[in-house]
Amino acid sequence: MAADVADLRTHISEISTAILSLIQSKADEFLDHHPLADAVPAAHVRPYIEAIASDISALIQTKTDEFLDRQQLTASDAAANLRSRVGDISEHIMRFEETKSEIKGQLNALLDPVSRLPLEVASVIFEYCLPSAPRPYPSAPPMIFLSICRSWRNIALSIPDLWAVISISTRVVSVKSRRLIDRWVARAGTRPLSLTLQGEVTPAAHALIDQYVPRAQTLELHHPSGLDLQAILARASSLPLLKTLIIRKTNPEGTESDEDDSYAKVYSDDGREILQMLSAAPNLISCALHSIYLQLDFQDALDRGLEPVPLTHPNLAYLCTGVHGGTTEILLQYLTLPSLQHLSISHFDIPFEDLLAFFTRSSSPLKTLAMTVSSISADDGAVGRFLQLVSALENMDMKMTDMKMKQSVEGEHFVFSIIAAIGSSTQHLPNLKNLTIRGDPLCLPRYEQVLGALAARRGLPHSQIKTFNFFWA
Repeated sequence: MAADVADLRTHISEISTAILSLIQSKADEFLDHHPLADAVPAAHVRPYIEAIASDISALIQTKTDEFLDRQQLTASDAAANLRSRVGDISEHIMRFEETKSEIKGQLNALLDPVSRLPLEVASVIFEYCLPSAPRPYPSAPPMIFLSICRSWRNIALSIPDLWAVISISTRVVSVKSRRLIDRWVARAGTRPLSLTLQGEVTPAAHALIDQYVPRAQTLELHHPSGLDLQAILARASSLPLLKTLIIRKTNPEGTESDEDDSYAKVYSDDGREILQMLSAAPNLISCALHSIYLQLDFQDALDRGLEPVPLTHPNLAYLCTGVHGGTTEILLQYLTLPSLQHLSISHFDIPFEDLLAFFTRSSSPLKTLAMTVSSISADDGAVGRFLQLVSALENMDMKMTDMKMKQSVEGEHFVFSIIAAIGSSTQHLPNLKNLTIRGDPLCLPRYEQVLGALAARRGLPHSQIKTFNFFWA
């Protein structure tokens, strides 16, 4: 506004100057050329004309100032009046939105069937809506429940278990995200937590680890290197509440590592941290290791004088190694698991004698065994010992891959030796109920042999065999 007034003053001043120049020019023209000009001396006329021009200029300037002052005052009043009206309208809009929200909440309370359900039922429904690893996003459950209506908000805030599950990025922890995480976990009260830690463990995440990891009942770690396990162990050396542990190696793009991925080969771990994590959680029941590639036989660790300490874990009942690739089955060389009931080995890269030694040490009531057998080399005596050591098995899943390779032929011998044994007597795996074999079309010529052995087993007294699955691809 002030700039516009200044421009207008300048423009009018230029007009005034032009008018004065015009008057002066016309006066000069009159005095020089008009026939009557000789009757009046120019020396008397010019000062008079200049005085008139000066008065006209002053009058123009005065009237201009008065006009602009009035206009500026009027504009200022108008602006103030407009601001006042805008303020009143904004206040009315705010009150209207509050009223609208209250009416909407009342209407939802009347029409919403969830609000009329018992809290226990509504709690189950809300918990079913949770993703497996909920993040603190306003548009996702459970945060979105807080913005539906007052009834839903009250229900959500009254369910501690709804807030006891959270996925946290440990790569970047801002002040804002830390406040949000703290408010989230506070709603869980004293409930044990189910935590998923995503990404590299940076110093910004250390305080979160100090505060929340010891409270974890379920802990899932998505990390790009074994250094993250070291960082967690350094700050949470005791995990007495932990029942379920999942360690998932991910590459920098966040996808699971492939067996042939150079990233996985470069960033291999020596396994000591995993054993230390198991040792820190004496009440652990379930452990799954995804896409983790360990240095075979821990040779590098041995060269550095860092051989892993053998561990006896009294409560671990479920162990799944090498899911989606990996070589973590070499941990079995250092583990004794007397309570183990389920063992899954997707890649078998240890001597068969080491597996038998593990079963001998553990003497566990193993119910389920799933394993890739392509590289197993075992004579009939070793197969017999194996069947004795896992005699409590109820479910067995054996996978053969790439039957053209020599080691796969050895694995085939192992599988069909077991089939022949269980078909001949119920003394071998007497509790076996479910058998699955996964192979390729090269196994088909022996398919009838398998069916014959299973039919013979079904006909034996006290046979418990129920299902048989044969897959090939």
